[in-house]
Amino acid sequence: MAKSKKSQRSTEESLTQSAEETRAFGRKLAGRLRPGDCLLLTGELGAGKTTLVQGLAEGLGLDPKEIISPTFVLIREHDGKIPLFHMDAYRIGNARELLEVGLAEYFQRSGITVIEWGEKVRGSVPSDAIEILLEIVKGDLRRIRLIRPKKS
Repeated sequence: MAKSKKSQRSTEESLTQSAEETRAFGRKLAGRLRPGDCLLLTGELGAGKTTLVQGLAEGLGLDPKEIISPTFVLIREHDGKIPLFHMDAYRIGNARELLEVGLAEYFQRSGITVIEWGEKVRGSVPSDAIEILLEIVKGDLRRIRLIRPKKS
């Protein structure tokens, strides 16, 4: 794990070679999360954002088959021991649109909030949000960077 003193954030990097490995990354990550955590997922179309959320859901004890992109509804809630609030900012023009449908209220709830296309709302989420950047390297090969704010 590389650490940058300048940005006061820690970065982890992984490579996955298939959709199943990306889901496995999500399952493993679920065990490290706590209620109230917010994840910002960024990456081009087809990078594996929803696939990662499927693994995350499975790691939280939810049915991964129920996880589909919330592009047209903006927010999908999945009830479980730890609820999963899955959002998609792809079709919004700016963060205000998600704020108008109650984005900030989700940060007060005892679930995990995941926002695909998170770069669009970066300034409207808690400062301790975790960023996950998914990059298509070639074919099914993905580079996943997990960036966490450094704890004080």
